[in-house]
Amino acid sequence: MKELWETGEDRYRGRGRAGSVSESVKLENRRGKQRGNGGYMTESIKKRVMELLLTFCMVTTGSVFVCAVYNKVFWSGDTFLDEAILWQLLAMAFVCSLGNFIHPYREVSRRRAVFNKGLHYVYINVVVLGCGYGFGWMDIENIFMLAAMMFGILVVFVTVSFVIWRLHERETENLNRKLREYQQTGKNRLGQSDL
Repeated sequence: MKELWETGEDRYRGRGRAGSVSESVKLENRRGKQRGNGGYMTESIKKRVMELLLTFCMVTTGSVFVCAVYNKVFWSGDTFLDEAILWQLLAMAFVCSLGNFIHPYREVSRRRAVFNKGLHYVYINVVVLGCGYGFGWMDIENIFMLAAMMFGILVVFVTVSFVIWRLHERETENLNRKLREYQQTGKNRLGQSDL
């Protein structure tokens, strides 16, 4: 493939080896595709990836904490934990983090939001209890183990959901503040042009 070269200054003037402004835009799109991101990575995708990573970290931390308490209560004594449990916790936390995609990144009704949150909670329970049974972390016939695991799930779910909600609320407040500032500067400019 023939490499097209131009300086940044030429690109904005629409000249250079690309030829015209439309050629320059095509060149930028080609460069973006060569980087492997389809020309750009939207802000929405960046936010979702960052939220996924943040959720993964919080779920992992919460899971380790619950695991420590759970093991102290149900497996106390001279119990030695296999190193495989660390990989199991990481895998479970990652699968739990994928539940973030249940929530759409658009406005939904309150009823739909509550339904999505309930669906997400059920998803987390299925994943964690399934991992608990599959990895042998609990005896499903022991009602106290099951209750303790479900309580741990609830605590971590509520904590992670609250932190994510707070981050979204803070972002909304910042956007609203910037919008008010922008509107105010627009009114100031309009008032100055009348003079």
